[in-house]
Amino acid sequence: MSIHIEDLTVRFKNSVTAIDHADLDIPNGIFGLLGENGAGKTTLFSNILGLLTPSFGKITLDDADLSSIKPREKAKLLGYVPQNVFFPSGSAFDAVLLGRRPYIRWGVTENDLSVVEKLFTDLSVEDFAMRNVDSLSGGEKQKIAIARALAQEPQVLLFDELTSNLDVKNQADVLSFIKKLTVDKNVITVAIVHDLSLALRFADDIAFMKDGKILRQCPADCVTSQDFKDTFDVNADVVEINGKKTIIYED
Repeated sequence: MSIHIEDLTVRFKNSVTAIDHADLDIPNGIFGLLGENGAGKTTLFSNILGLLTPSFGKITLDDADLSSIKPREKAKLLGYVPQNVFFPSGSAFDAVLLGRRPYIRWGVTENDLSVVEKLFTDLSVEDFAMRNVDSLSGGEKQKIAIARALAQEPQVLLFDELTSNLDVKNQADVLSFIKKLTVDKNVITVAIVHDLSLALRFADDIAFMKDGKILRQCPADCVTSQDFKDTFDVNADVVEINGKKTIIYED
């Protein structure tokens, strides 16, 4: 399974080109999307989700054109966690249960409840399942948003800043869970990441965006200091510590 993005171009009414002839092949595994603010990353996500219509170009999941798939069926394929999450007032359990909406016809089934219950266990958030989402911290809401997306049982997971609002321990727990789920369920996970060292450790493949263009796509272990220079205009060394790559910024 893979997402194929071909010659994607997005121009707004004010003649601003947000995405400029982008080509990407996103395979199974974890795919990191890196770039400065305004590079076009979130706009790319919006086009994958069908929230925006491109000026031209197309996006396919395997051989299926995503623009031709009905919204209910697309919601079974694509799970999305935005950077700023929102929930209607109610329990955290009900918030996650909303992720089952593409499957619910005449009422909530035992399977729907079972899927949600398992997610609360897997993400170690059972303690606040019955709390009102309005009372949760930013990190707790982030975990609930992740659980809601996973409740859709999607083939593609899209995360706009996966670890925003999470402390270091919760970052490690969530990243470990997402990485295991990506492998076990054989899904595509695409994450907009601003922590560059985190992207090197977490992603299998990485694409760099700048000014709406895809500068380069490569395996994470092939990333070079020149990639960071070209994308962010920063000088940094890519080094390996205890078998894992990270970056060290130059003065």
